[in-house]
Amino acid sequence: MVRVGILVLFVHDAADIIIETAKIVRYANWQITLNVLFVIFIVVWTATRLVYYPFWIMRSIWFDAPELIQVVAYKSMQGGELDDVREGRDSEEDYVDKAKDE
Repeated sequence: MVRVGILVLFVHDAADIIIETAKIVRYANWQITLNVLFVIFIVVWTATRLVYYPFWIMRSIWFDAPELIQVVAYKSMQGGELDDVREGRDSEEDYVDKAKDE
């Protein structure tokens, strides 16, 4: 599972780049370019907010996350020792010792 918060920000901000560019083009009075950017904006906004967000990102939250939590709960009930792989050692000595061991 990926970091969902970053994906949500990316999805919601993807169309903003195009709309801001379109604002600049409007100030320059380039009407044809403005129309093209508007069409691109509509396509990107529709794809990211109405397709990608609900069917990929929200799906991972609804289905993948509970499945991963159940796996961890099952392993802990079986008496297995669980390690949090997100927590690492921060001291330089640990990294030096690992390099010497290898």
